Amino acid sequence: MSRNAVMNVASVKQWIDITADLGYNTLMLYTEDTFEVDGNPYFGYMRGRYSREELKEINAYALKKEMELIPCTQMLAHQNVCRRWPEYKVH
Repeated sequence: MSRNAVMNVASVKQWIDITADLGYNTLMLYTEDTFEVDGNPYFGYMRGRYSREELKEINAYALKKEMELIPCTQMLAHQNVCRRWPEYKVH
């Protein structure tokens, strides 16, 4: 969910449908800076991001399909993405 574009919620639900039908019971949602963080408007800026509501919706849908959603955040290894914006530059 972090490489060049973020799947929209409908597409994630479709992926859950497909993988659940194939017998999978886990979806690892890999994100870098593609989720909302209060006071940080550049998280996912111009790449797409998930709101809290969207993540809750995806999780609820996965649970209905008996799938566990596991968030995988990799922000520490990818801080350079945010550091391109003046607000995050280290002085």
